[in-house]
Amino acid sequence: MFRIALFFLLAVTTSLRADLTLIQKVDAAGTTGEMTIKFKGDKIRIDPAPELSMITDSKTGDTVTLMHGEKKAMRISGDKMKAAAEMVKKLTPDNAAEQKGETDTARPQRNSERNANGGFHREHRGW
Repeated sequence: MFRIALFFLLAVTTSLRADLTLIQKVDAAGTTGEMTIKFKGDKIRIDPAPELSMITDSKTGDTVTLMHGEKKAMRISGDKMKAAAEMVKKLTPDNAAEQKGETDTARPQRNSERNANGGFHREHRGW
């Protein structure tokens, strides 16, 4: 009886490690795999591949990247991440046009004709 109770206690405690765990199947460039995202309080752990993990603190924005195969850790502060995001935002073509004031919003265009033929309404849609 004690062994069964111990087994259930261990099963429950191992499942309570994260507040929320998402496992997503990823199919990119012909390779398939799973990406795991774990939320625990203010921290988020993303495992995009078995050899890489990223731990992010949502309050400060600090990110620690763990490279398991190389046994290395790389830390990037939240300020540097924000600066890098701003730089990428400036270099993307969509945002470059917006900064110049050349915003051209996409508008839906009608690709069909409506007319009455012999008293019946008809709509012809083009591809």
